[in-house]
Amino acid sequence: MLSEVGLRFEDLRHIYIAGGFGRFLDLENATIIGLVPDLPRERFRYIGNSSLMGSYMVVVSQDYRQRQLELAQRMTYIELNTDPAYLEQYTGALFLLIPIPNGFPR
Repeated sequence: MLSEVGLRFEDLRHIYIAGGFGRFLDLENATIIGLVPDLPRERFRYIGNSSLMGSYMVVVSQDYRQRQLELAQRMTYIELNTDPAYLEQYTGALFLLIPIPNGFPR
């Protein structure tokens, strides 16, 4: 996605990790397996249940609602499933080497 808009991982000031997934994510392990980019750890932010908080803020704040409407106007839609470069990277990242214990059914 970043290459589609002319950016690199290094250009990102913050990476927000949300929800239950983010709550238990170990950044070191996630970096090793390529789940998150290898960037300085201070760029990562855990933000909790972002969908619930965002919904709440839109309901109770006219200013926040207007801010979200303006943000939605600036969004770009990117169809990744038709991009050969994305598909190549995606299929290359589909597997992880996980040791299988002896005697475990394959």
